[in-house]
Amino acid sequence: MESLESNPRVTYRIATKEDIEAFTGGGVPYTLKALAFFYDGKPAGIGGYKIENGNFVVFSDILKDVDAPKLTIYRCALKIMELIRAKGLPMYVVADNPSLCKRMGFEPYVGSVWKCQV
Repeated sequence: MESLESNPRVTYRIATKEDIEAFTGGGVPYTLKALAFFYDGKPAGIGGYKIENGNFVVFSDILKDVDAPKLTIYRCALKIMELIRAKGLPMYVVADNPSLCKRMGFEPYVGSVWKCQV
C-alpha cells in the first residue's frame, strides 16, 4: 500500500476483487481497473475506469461517512487520473461535480457526459 504524499492518513492500492465487491455489494458485470482508498486504515473510496462498449468510462465513489478534506479527495482523483492517463485514450465521465470535472481536464461533451482527451 502507498500513502498519499500530501496526507499520510490516506493509503491506496490497486483494487482487489474483494475491494471492488465491498464497494459494489457484489460482482461487477464489466472489466475495470481501480484504486481503493483507505482513510485512517478504513475503506474510504474507489475510483478508476471501466470498459463499456469499447470506451474507457471513469468512475469514483466515496463512502458517505468519510470525513476527508476536499483537497485530499481532489488529490485522490489525481491518482485515479494517473492510472487512466497511462492508457492514452479519451475518457468519459458523468458529471456529479462539474467544477471538479473541469479542474481535472474534462470538457462538456453531451448532456451530463464530459470527455477528457489525454
